[in-house]
Amino acid sequence: MKQKTDWLPVLQTIRFAFHAIVNAHTGQIFGYEALLRDWDKAGFPSIQSLFDTAAQENSLVELDEWLRLKVIGTFLTAGFFPGTKLFYNVDNRLFQYPEYSTEGFAKKLEEIGFPKDSFFLEISENRKLGTSPEIRQFIAHHREHHIRIALDDFGVGYSGLQVLFDMDPDLIKVDRYFIEGIDREPKKRLFVQHLVEMAHVLGIQVIAEGIETDSEFFACREIGCDFVQGFRIHYPSFVSPIDTKSETFPSICNLLRAHKRNQHSFSDHILKEIYIVKSYQYTDSIETILKHFKENPSDTYVPIVNRNGEPLGIVREKDFKGYLYSPFGYELLKNKSLSIKSFIQPAPFVDLHSRLEKFLHAYALAEGAETLLVTNNGKYLGCLSQRSLLQLIHKKEVLEARDQNPLTRLKGNLLINEYLQESLFDPLYQGLLVYFDFDHFKPYNDTYGFRQGDRVILLFADLLREYEQQEGWFIGHIGGDDFFAAILLGGSIETHLTQIKNLQKKFTQDVIAFYHDEDQKRGYIRAKGRNGRFRRFPLLSVSSAIIGIRGNSRPKNLNEVSKVLAVLKKKAKESPERIAFTWFSEETEAGNPSNKDREGNKNKDIEDLHSVNLKKSSRTLLKISKINVDSTVCTPL
Repeated sequence: MKQKTDWLPVLQTIRFAFHAIVNAHTGQIFGYEALLRDWDKAGFPSIQSLFDTAAQENSLVELDEWLRLKVIGTFLTAGFFPGTKLFYNVDNRLFQYPEYSTEGFAKKLEEIGFPKDSFFLEISENRKLGTSPEIRQFIAHHREHHIRIALDDFGVGYSGLQVLFDMDPDLIKVDRYFIEGIDREPKKRLFVQHLVEMAHVLGIQVIAEGIETDSEFFACREIGCDFVQGFRIHYPSFVSPIDTKSETFPSICNLLRAHKRNQHSFSDHILKEIYIVKSYQYTDSIETILKHFKENPSDTYVPIVNRNGEPLGIVREKDFKGYLYSPFGYELLKNKSLSIKSFIQPAPFVDLHSRLEKFLHAYALAEGAETLLVTNNGKYLGCLSQRSLLQLIHKKEVLEARDQNPLTRLKGNLLINEYLQESLFDPLYQGLLVYFDFDHFKPYNDTYGFRQGDRVILLFADLLREYEQQEGWFIGHIGGDDFFAAILLGGSIETHLTQIKNLQKKFTQDVIAFYHDEDQKRGYIRAKGRNGRFRRFPLLSVSSAIIGIRGNSRPKNLNEVSKVLAVLKKKAKESPERIAFTWFSEETEAGNPSNKDREGNKNKDIEDLHSVNLKKSSRTLLKISKINVDSTVCTPL
C-alpha cells in the first residue's frame, strides 16, 4: 500500500513567487498573483500532481489552508504597498468539501490584519466548474465576508459565459490564447473588445493575461482592458525587482510616457459634465444610505465603492421603498442581517480618458441604466447622466462641424491632424496614408470656371465618401483639389492598392461628363501653361501618393511625412498609373530606400530621394504642411 505523503517537509520546501498585475492606463501596481515554486524539489513532477495527490489522500482542505496562511505571511513580510491585492489560486475540487470554511478563513485574515477585500481567490475555468448549488454557496459565502473572486483562464474553459453569468466575479482574467497576437489578428481583438464591454456593463473589471510584447500591451489597453499581466510587464520573482513599497511600475510608466499620444483630449469636456454623487463603501450601514437619500432628495441612487474607491455598482432609493412602506420594514432594514451588498445593482463604468464613443457604447449596452460611472485610475470620480451624454455628443458634433471643409463637408485639417497624431505615434498602427491630387486641375479651372471646378471637387468627394462606409477608412479634404485618406491594413497590400486604383479609374470616367462635347472627342483642352503659352492638357485624372506605416520604423513628426509625400507626389504624376507607393522606413526618410518592396509585392519603393529637391517639392504640399506639429510627441502622463 502506498505510503501517505508527509506534508510538513513539502510545505517547508515550497515557496511562492509573485507576478505583478498592473493598471494598463497608469502603470499603477494593482496586485500580485502568488505562484507556487519549488514543487519539483518537494518531489512532485508538476503543480497539478501535488494537488492531485492531496485530493487522493483526502488532504486537499488542509493543504489549501496551510498554503493560504503561508502565502499571506510571505506577502506581509515582503511589505508591499498598502492596498496591493493578493491573488491566490484555489483548486476547484475544494467546493465539494463541507468542511471548507470561508468564515474560518475570514476570521484568520482579521486576526492577521490582512484586509479581506485585498484578497482575491482565483478560480480557474480550466477545470470544470459547473453551476452546482455548492459553487453558488461557495461564492455567496465569500461575498458575504468581502473576499473577492477572480475568474482565471476565461475563454478557454468548460462553461464560458454560463460561469460568468452565475458567478458574477469581481474580475475576469482573459486567457493568453486570446491575447497572443491580438495586435495582428482582428478577430481576437474584436472578441476581447466585446468581452471587455460586456464585463464593464456588468461591473466586472478585466485583466489581460500573458502580455509579452509592447504591441500586445497597447492593443489590450486600447480596447479597454483594465489591468495587464505577463512577462513584458514583470517576471515572477521571489523578491520584487522594484521597491515593494512602490505604488507604480516604472517600466510601464516609461512605456506609457514614450508613446503618450499628442492629441486634443475630450476629457476636459467630459469633466465639465460630470456631477458628483457622494459614494459609500459596501461596509457602510443601510441606515447611512437612507439618511443620505433623506438629506439629498434629488439623488435617486448612490455609487458604492470598495475600500480603495473602486466602483462596485449603485444602490437605488426605489429598492428600499418596499421595506419602508411595509410594517416593521424600517426596523428590518436597520437589522444587521441585511447589508448594502444585497442592494447593489450593476452600473457601467468608463475611464475618464476613454473616447466619447466608448461612453456611448457602454450606456447603450446597459439598457435601463440609471447612470454611467466615470473612473480615473480605476477609482470612482463621478457620474454622467443621459442628458450629459447628449450634451457631449452635441458639443463634439459642433467641434467637428467647425472643422469640416465648407464645400465638401468632409473632415478638415484639424481632424486630419488629430487622426495622424493618434495613429502615427501609436505603435500598433498599421495602415496606408494616401494623398490625392488632381492632375491638370488649374488649366481646367481657368477654362471652365471655378463653379465647374467646385463641381469636379464635389464629384471626387462623393466617390471618396463611398469608401468611408468601409471599415478602416478615414477620409478628409485638405483643401482645393487635395484630399486625404488613411486605410487600416485589414488585408493584402494589393487589395488596398486595387481599391485606390478603382477610385482613380471611376473619377477619370465620370469627370468626362464635365467637359464640352468637342473636348471630350479630342481628349484634351487647350489652355495657358505656367509660361503663359497655350498648350494641350489631358482630361482630368487624379494621382495618389501612398505611404505605408508598419513595424517599429515610424515617422518622428509630420514633417517627415510631408517630405516623403512631396517626393511621392512627383513620382505619381510621372507614373502611367498615377500612383506611387512606399513603406516608411529610416532609409526612406533619409533618402536611401530599397528598390524592392520588402513584402515581395510588385510595387517599388521610392528610388534615390537625394535626386529630388525636397524643399522645392514641399512647396506643392503647403496645405498638408499646415498639419505640422512639434517633433516632441512623448509627454509626461
